Amino acid sequence: MPNILPLAPGMRVLCRDAEWLVQRINASNDAGTQHAVQVVGVDELVRGYQAIFLTQLDRIESVDPRKTRLIADNSNGFRRSKLFLEAQLRQMPAAGEEADLEGLGAFDPMPFQIIAVKRSLEQLRPRLLLADAVGLGKTIQVGMILTELIRRGRANRILVLTKKSMLTQFQAELWNRFSIPLVRLDSQGIAKLRLQIPTNKNPFEVYHRVIISIDTLKDVGRYRHFLEDTRWDVVVIDEAHNVAGASIPENHQAHRLARLLSRRTDSMLLTTATPHNGKRETFGRLISLLDPSAIPDPRYREYDADDIRGFYLMRFKEDVRHQVGLQLTERFVVPLQETTAEATSAEETAYRILGELRQAIQTQKEEYSEWRNQRLIQYGLYKQFLSSPESCASTVSKRLKKLQAENPQSPEIPYLKGLETALRKLALTDSSRFQLLLASYLAPGNLNVNSTTKYEISHSFKVE
Repeated sequence: MPNILPLAPGMRVLCRDAEWLVQRINASNDAGTQHAVQVVGVDELVRGYQAIFLTQLDRIESVDPRKTRLIADNSNGFRRSKLFLEAQLRQMPAAGEEADLEGLGAFDPMPFQIIAVKRSLEQLRPRLLLADAVGLGKTIQVGMILTELIRRGRANRILVLTKKSMLTQFQAELWNRFSIPLVRLDSQGIAKLRLQIPTNKNPFEVYHRVIISIDTLKDVGRYRHFLEDTRWDVVVIDEAHNVAGASIPENHQAHRLARLLSRRTDSMLLTTATPHNGKRETFGRLISLLDPSAIPDPRYREYDADDIRGFYLMRFKEDVRHQVGLQLTERFVVPLQETTAEATSAEETAYRILGELRQAIQTQKEEYSEWRNQRLIQYGLYKQFLSSPESCASTVSKRLKKLQAENPQSPEIPYLKGLETALRKLALTDSSRFQLLLASYLAPGNLNVNSTTKYEISHSFKVE
């Protein structure tokens, strides 16, 4: 007769120094003497991780509930017991069709933000591109959707990808407003984590809610074998236009990463204020990340707005101004006077040095080829000078210090010194272009205003 295994689905067992919950038991040989036990992790190290143990290889011990030790609650007013019961109630998933917006976060939700939550709940698998304009709270909408999915038991494992410069802001926003903790990881953090866990343990399964830079994770060859074995409930990609694969998508690392994660997650949220770069193919690749069947091949498939309407939300400030009210600053368009403004002598000097620097780069000999490779930096100095002399002066000062420390013989140093001296004599509020704007804003020919007015206007307009 076959041996009767003293295990049953629903029991807790100990195996490999971890606690598991038995899900299923199958015979692994014809005689029925050996079994394959399918389990899911319970304790902190393996929680949510699924595995199959063979009784002929692993020692599986059942956890006897009769050995459970009861500990008296000596806290004032039984606070610990109440906290435990409240935690258990909060873990019960919501089942209503409508979103429960009460106490959703530390903010006042706007009607257009609530629409994003309802749109996501209408889908069997919430997959949405949030393409609202800058300043309309796309991060808040992501937090609202995640909070509602967590309440429904559909967002236990969350992965957030964003640019390195946005990691702190995104992490703080979800924690401060929605109490959603995200563990920040980078390449060094992943390497240290792998030293602390068993060799066969997947580092992306240790923490259930993680935020990582796109630049760290886009090296698919380095982390692919881990990512292919990891399932996520929700993947959020901030600034999603960076993963659209504007160049050759097969060679675009960020796009390959997004495609891999799209197949390994139940829900996916993409956010970007610039979803379309003018090419239907690039935008189609973004939509195909959400649903490959919507646009099977963006290179050849023609599509219109009706085909993809359910996958994106795109609102501009003028569309929601009646909902937001005074929270959006009123925009004033001030026509400039027809008269032109002559550049000051200090502006002419700075512009002349920038031109000499650019000319010297173009004609420099081969031994200074490394200097010629910095043309993008010089172009950035042009843009900064035309936008804000103070910003340009700060950049020039930092670059000058770096060159003096690393390469004191650099032929760029004399030009930067001259440019730094010229920029010290300039200020945005004294520039000829700003004076022209000021005159047009107040009254033709009236430049007699105090410094406070200049400051307020200089911060109300962006001088292009």
